[in-house]
Amino acid sequence: MAIDGTFNFRDVGGYPADGGTTRFGQLYRSDSLAGAVRVVLPIHGGSRSSMIEDGPVTLVSLYRQVLRDSAWAIATAVGVIADSGTQPVLVHCTAGKDRTGLVVALALEAAGVERSAVVADYTQSALNLDGAWTNNAMSAMVSLGVPISPQLFEALGGSPDHAMTTVLGWLDKEYGSTVGYLTAHGLLPESVVELREKLVG
Repeated sequence: MAIDGTFNFRDVGGYPADGGTTRFGQLYRSDSLAGAVRVVLPIHGGSRSSMIEDGPVTLVSLYRQVLRDSAWAIATAVGVIADSGTQPVLVHCTAGKDRTGLVVALALEAAGVERSAVVADYTQSALNLDGAWTNNAMSAMVSLGVPISPQLFEALGGSPDHAMTTVLGWLDKEYGSTVGYLTAHGLLPESVVELREKLVG
């Protein structure tokens, strides 16, 4: 969606899900922006600063770390989406692809969206961020002394399907399902029902 000052703002409506398709106008995702009523839930990892501090990492290892270290915040974020009734919700972070990508992917999966559609939504970020956003992010990292590498390029601007597919498969193995992960970290069973009612029609 063309929103001034953003590169990666979009609606996650229209995806095939168990019982229908995801509703338009209910859940949005984006890169950084201002001017909205905010619920701040820090999710550690995935930011530029963490990439500098932690050194080069793969997206899969980064996402596993985020899911381990920020499990409560992620489950709470999905709960906020579920509890919002018919009010639109926007999930965002610096680029709108890593921390946002995980929260949105887990919300969509918990709502019954087909995994192929969840992964396809995630991969869209790289297309949206290609060009000015990724070039600026790379320049900023280089100015801080971080060496350029394909790994860095993927971490900053990439959203390959294998990364999300691998991580969701890891959650299946560890918790039985995405819902299993979320409820293990505080999401209420009734919130899963509310999430499906909100997002799928």
